[in-house]
Amino acid sequence: MKQYFRTFAILCAATATLAHSSLAQAKYRVLFSFSVANDGGGYPDAGVLRDSAGNLYGTTEIGGASDYGTVYRLAPDGTFAILHAFAGEDGAYPIAGIVADAAGNLYGTTSDGGGGCSAGGCGTVFRVAPDGTESVLHAFAGREAHDGDAPYAGLAMDRGGNLYGTTSNGGHAHRFQDYGAVFKVALDGTETLLHSFAGPPDGTDGLVPEAPLFRDNRGNFYGTTVRGGLADAGTVFKIARGKQETLLYSFGGANDGAAPSAGVIADDAGNLYGMTSAGGAYGGGVVFRLALDGTETVLHAFAGGKKDGANPTGGLIADGAGNLFGVTVFGGTLDGLCPAGCGTIFKLASDGSETILHKFSYDEGAFPNGIVMDERGRFYGTTHQGGAAGYGTVFELVK
Repeated sequence: MKQYFRTFAILCAATATLAHSSLAQAKYRVLFSFSVANDGGGYPDAGVLRDSAGNLYGTTEIGGASDYGTVYRLAPDGTFAILHAFAGEDGAYPIAGIVADAAGNLYGTTSDGGGGCSAGGCGTVFRVAPDGTESVLHAFAGREAHDGDAPYAGLAMDRGGNLYGTTSNGGHAHRFQDYGAVFKVALDGTETLLHSFAGPPDGTDGLVPEAPLFRDNRGNFYGTTVRGGLADAGTVFKIARGKQETLLYSFGGANDGAAPSAGVIADDAGNLYGMTSAGGAYGGGVVFRLALDGTETVLHAFAGGKKDGANPTGGLIADGAGNLFGVTVFGGTLDGLCPAGCGTIFKLASDGSETILHKFSYDEGAFPNGIVMDERGRFYGTTHQGGAAGYGTVFELVK
């Protein structure tokens, strides 16, 4: 089940419409439909990684011989291959995307499994080599061992190949509570907790990080928490190179947004851009900009219904002209299988005008997870459900 369902119940957004919202014609194509038959994968919870040859890589939450999830590759000619099927002790239920190094090794996290937390499994950081060999770089042990627990997010990599991420639980700020942590895993598997979120009564620090970190050119990391902050509606934070955490913004839970389950990106001036899964003028989440002085500006409030998306997730991407692109889980096409909508792909121009590039229907994939863009401006991503067998799809969208 997707991470935004784990944290809070999403309410259907109001069916209001926005005057500046429009629909653009784009060509959509299903590249692959997942099926758990024959040990295939199912229910991808994250988008894809695309290499220079056009291969797409990702994870599925279930599937494989043990039904603990998989790492897969989809070639440009449509050939699908399971690179690794998790067995439990080596990780289970990956719900995050993957990153790669120059040698073609793939790195990611599993939300469960591994040998930690009294062998019940608290998740792992793993590597899959080009030949399919999987190695567990770190098995999380939870708060009792002053470690993280349940990494829902993917990884960021520095120039030295060190991996950075967040866990939604664990940490060592409180003995009896699980508020999450930021961690570093070196290439030799050595793990360091960079920050443990404090929680109440010091909850302004932020609680429950579920999104990948963004690394700037100076080695600073930026991220979000779904809860915590002054109104318990989530935060944006910074981890400096010296491991010091700084709270950059606390969401108020109303028009400024609430519950950011996606990460942030930055422009050349250092402004941060992100999305919240809830809040905003219509309750369907927002796209926001956070300036260097901490001023937050809502660039778009999602209204849901047939003409707009609702509850964005998966993070933003940007093109060279400053346009922002992303997906919403709900909104768009409304039918019996998607009463709140099957989701959308949207474009947000620098002037704030929104264009819906695609509305999903269940048979072509429902509830998209995120997108990447190639050098020609084509988008690739996954849907959590829908498609020929109902277990999700990999898709392409050409503007």
